[in-house]
Amino acid sequence: MKRPLIGVVALLGVALCIDLFTPRSAMHRRLAEERLGEVVPIDMPGLPAFQAGERAMLFFDHDGIEGPIRGAVVIAGDRITDVLIRESREGLDHRALSKGWLKLFRGAAARPPVVVDAISGATVSSRAVVDAVNERLKQWRTAQGLDE
Repeated sequence: MKRPLIGVVALLGVALCIDLFTPRSAMHRRLAEERLGEVVPIDMPGLPAFQAGERAMLFFDHDGIEGPIRGAVVIAGDRITDVLIRESREGLDHRALSKGWLKLFRGAAARPPVVVDAISGATVSSRAVVDAVNERLKQWRTAQGLDE
């Protein structure tokens, strides 16, 4: 009985070490390249952001009720093309932030304030995502010299 437990603990230890020593920026860059192709970093505060021509991907972390909400805003030109949630434990089934709701961001101007109706029953969680999107857009616009 002890051997399988030792094996599980060893695997968890290895996974934790890999997670601790893999730079977050490398993971973010890989995700941006999968979505946008070849990217260059954008110099702005907070989590990494990347650009490929007129398209950009701005990563965010924001506090939710059940823990961090991690995601990204994808922009093309002056419009939001997508909001992605990479990690969230919001809601009883951990699916409070549905893909259907996230589609409401598509086509919105990439200029704060972006206004999207909150999800009934997940108002705080959905507001957290809207706040994160607006915060990152503001930082991005400032970094691009679009807003002073």
